[in-house]
Amino acid sequence: MDAVIGVDTHTDTHTACLLDGAGREIATVTVEANPDGYSKLIAWCAQQAPGPRLTWAVEGCRSHGAACCGRCWLQDSRSSKPVGRNAWGVGQAASLIRPMPVSAARTALAAEHHAQPRSDGDREALRILLVAREHANATRTAAINVFKALLLTAPDQIREPLRRQSTPRQTAACALLHVHACHTPAERVLRQTLRSLAQRIRQLDSDRFPAAETY
Repeated sequence: MDAVIGVDTHTDTHTACLLDGAGREIATVTVEANPDGYSKLIAWCAQQAPGPRLTWAVEGCRSHGAACCGRCWLQDSRSSKPVGRNAWGVGQAASLIRPMPVSAARTALAAEHHAQPRSDGDREALRILLVAREHANATRTAAINVFKALLLTAPDQIREPLRRQSTPRQTAACALLHVHACHTPAERVLRQTLRSLAQRIRQLDSDRFPAAETY
């Protein structure tokens, strides 16, 4: 390789350090974290690098560095080799000794094998679905816990018909609860809350197991 570019990514700005193949620091630049900034970064590398064979060590390829990493790879996938990084150097001490971009670049330069960012294609589609599924599961569990706690202390006319029923049956029944003027203020609020929670749980069940789609 002719040069390594280590990139420290943040929400608003990215800072890059360019090292030559021998590990000598050539230049450093900070750009805005937007399309114009990525273009400036790529142009800066083309001007500063001693050759066309580049390796990018981009921090946070699944977070702040996702767009930058993808842009650098698409610019010239034949000569550029993005290296995803989610940790700096060997332990935290490395980042305290030298700046983040330098640490990333030197670590990539010393590595025998580089981990490639996996942020597109079928793998990324699966990751997105799994993240959404995990969120739905966690939210559903929290909603069910509150629902069960309220049902446990509900008046007999609400609680008894649902005793020993499965959660789907309980939520199906409570999703249809009515509120009438004859109910006390506390029971009206309870019925409204149980109905809202039941409807939410049923919606989350639908989100967890959506109908099959073709992508």
